[in-house]
Amino acid sequence: MLDVATGTGLLAADFASVISHDGFVVGVDLTLSMLKTARWRLRARNVGDRVDWVLARAENLPFRDDSFGSASISLALRNVSSAQMTFREMSRATVPGGVVISLDFARPHSRLFQVFYYDYLLGLFPFFGRMVSEAWGKTLSYLGRSILRARTGEQIANLLREEGLVDAVSVPLTAGIVCAVYGIKR
Repeated sequence: MLDVATGTGLLAADFASVISHDGFVVGVDLTLSMLKTARWRLRARNVGDRVDWVLARAENLPFRDDSFGSASISLALRNVSSAQMTFREMSRATVPGGVVISLDFARPHSRLFQVFYYDYLLGLFPFFGRMVSEAWGKTLSYLGRSILRARTGEQIANLLREEGLVDAVSVPLTAGIVCAVYGIKR
């Protein structure tokens, strides 16, 4: 299992705890400090021996073609320089019949819900962050703005289709503020 933009390894840890005993997880991230945190976290959960870490860009993965049974990216697609190249690389590294999945924030479809949700993202979310510290306020302000630039689930599904993945489906979660989008490599 390949976990692209693994960050602090939360999803990689979950994969490692449910994957078969002969399975293995590789977490990839661009930031060394994130990978160090992930390594520490997984050792604490006693799954560190089932995961390896690679410092690399999502758009240029250092793996052979058809190396992984599946590939994931979670809560990071809006932060890569090219979503198209990221999916191309994830697909290339996945075996035929394997699943490529993206779980990320999305823009909800309901106009009424958008009004409240966008006010929360741009107003209350950073406000609560500033209650903790100015740095948290800035972080949550950035996060809210980046979510507003996020693609819809259908736009992500179209990117997967453009990379040759079949049966690409967008599954809206949490009233559409998060989408799981997946496709199968031919």
